Amino acid sequence: FFYTDEPRDQEAFNNIKASYDLFKEYVPSDYAFYVNLNPMELFSNDLDLYKEYIASYVDTVDPRFISYDFYAPLGYTPNIKRQYYIQLTTISEFANERKLPFWAFALATGHSFSGGSFYRAPTEEDIYWQVNTVLAYGAKGLQYFCYQTPAPADAGGKEFYVGKGGSIVNEKGEKTEIFDYIKNINQYVASIDHLLMNSTKIGVLNKEDMPAAYLFEEAKESIREVSSLESNNNVFVSVFDYKGKTLYYCVNNSITDDATFSLNFTKQVNAKIYPMDLNIRNEKIKTYQDTLKPGRAVLLEIL
Repeated sequence: FFYTDEPRDQEAFNNIKASYDLFKEYVPSDYAFYVNLNPMELFSNDLDLYKEYIASYVDTVDPRFISYDFYAPLGYTPNIKRQYYIQLTTISEFANERKLPFWAFALATGHSFSGGSFYRAPTEEDIYWQVNTVLAYGAKGLQYFCYQTPAPADAGGKEFYVGKGGSIVNEKGEKTEIFDYIKNINQYVASIDHLLMNSTKIGVLNKEDMPAAYLFEEAKESIREVSSLESNNNVFVSVFDYKGKTLYYCVNNSITDDATFSLNFTKQVNAKIYPMDLNIRNEKIKTYQDTLKPGRAVLLEIL
């Protein structure tokens, strides 16, 4: 049940708490009470203020999950908001600490806002990159903004609209290219969600001299079965604990270039490999090598 979007202060949190208490009294527990929180931009990217905001909401309301929005594909390809990983890391670490699932949004709609800036209609690479990065940071829910084009596709001749419209469906309810992109990534998520929904992120593999090293947390060069990650490309690998076993979620962090990498294991392991083409397979490997197209990912489950 949707209650409100982007509450801003303690007074709003108190009102949400009162309503949520009534909700829990009268509505069965298998229904969710939904509130979506603000991004850090609302707080001028002040991390201390933003962490205080999230903590105050959770301490007051005691929700079953937290949801937030932060849209990265700003302007022309390949521009991405530089605060993206600060936002994602902050939410991910807070959710891990509080043992709360977090839900994240992916931008599915090109639209303009004040000052002449605009979010582009996402490319296929933009969609895959957004979903794969939030999943790699432990998101347990995916949301898309928004399903239907929020303005006429020809309004002002805006170049950030594509195909038949600027969202998953246009204002006439017709499918756009973005519909297919999201259908593809959702099918991939369906093949791995039994793993990700039951796992906890424990770290990130990266190297200081790799382009992806700007990720805003301390990255390691070896975790559990992996002794090293080799690549000169924009790759990072999130590591999850899955009921005592290890998952390696390998992501191409570029939306423009292919990325080749190798994961070297301390010994031969049995791995179940989940690529985005859904060609799921089991292999015995000492080294896993792959090339990922822009924004793509592959998940390895160590058996």
